Amino acid sequence: MKSVQIKVRQTQSPESAERLECCGLAQLFDSLIAPLRRKRQTKLRQAAALQALRVSIEAPLMKLMVTTGLLFCLAGDVSACAATDLRQISSARDGVVPASDPQPAGREPQLPAVFLETSYTPPAGRTIQVAGGSNAARNLQAALDRAAPGDVIALEAGAEFIGNFVLPKKNGNNWIIIRTAAEAKLPPAGTRLTPSVAGALPKLLSPNGEAALKTAPGAHHYRLVGLEIGLAPTVKKNYGIVQFGDDSQNSLEAVPHDLTIDRCWIHGNPTGDVSRGVSLNSARTAVIDSHISDCHGVGFDTQAIAGWNGPGPFRIVNNYLEGAGENVMFGGADPKIANLV
Repeated sequence: MKSVQIKVRQTQSPESAERLECCGLAQLFDSLIAPLRRKRQTKLRQAAALQALRVSIEAPLMKLMVTTGLLFCLAGDVSACAATDLRQISSARDGVVPASDPQPAGREPQLPAVFLETSYTPPAGRTIQVAGGSNAARNLQAALDRAAPGDVIALEAGAEFIGNFVLPKKNGNNWIIIRTAAEAKLPPAGTRLTPSVAGALPKLLSPNGEAALKTAPGAHHYRLVGLEIGLAPTVKKNYGIVQFGDDSQNSLEAVPHDLTIDRCWIHGNPTGDVSRGVSLNSARTAVIDSHISDCHGVGFDTQAIAGWNGPGPFRIVNNYLEGAGENVMFGGADPKIANLV
């Protein structure tokens, strides 16, 4: 039998073309597929190495997140959102379940230890109506000051309230609801609000670089429903549109807590600089079903939501978030509260 000479050229790798000498179809077939086998084996080895690396770092990283209190819920089907070390505030917060001790070596980390309940139940107190007009800002702050736990503050839909408003600390654990007077025009609870319903929203607008709405030290049990919170058109730079807590608080007693943003539109201006939409330097705080946008700036980092000096837990679910730097960020500065990670 004569030897057959065959030249095989691979179109993707011309340099690998080679002359094969073989006798019989079996040898010819083996010679043709050998390079493909080698490539497949190389890819399998690379995939196995990546999987081994992922497995080796996944468990320690998760344990680090859990034991340091960095585990929180962003979105999706995870409904329990928690920090894991709440012993210091458990006695001062109704309904907080203390986290269990850190897991012993060799055991898997536990699921989040606190569930933030954000169901909307209208309170049974009085309703304080606040209209727009020339005295709108003064009337709104006066309503915030005199409202009692269990009250509703209903703001005129479409009205502008221009100022830097403060949520005072109150005695009692019933919620104060601050909402649009056109609540029936909002999407149902559990549905994300969009700017298309802006006509039904009262507008709280900051006229300067300060927050349009912020908490007093220790303020608690406020729920914002159906509000547009932003900046006056002339504002060129702002350092946080909504501020729950700040970086000056150095004790847990000063931390605002039990705060919920529900179906709100929080945004900057198209041309103005905004460092962040919402600051979460607080405890037991939720941002749900809301739209936070136009958080951008020149020369500095910006976020839709950021926190660095609050213990949490936080629940951030079903929102549109738009930050030029980060959509959500925790950290970036040293906390003033002792032992807070």
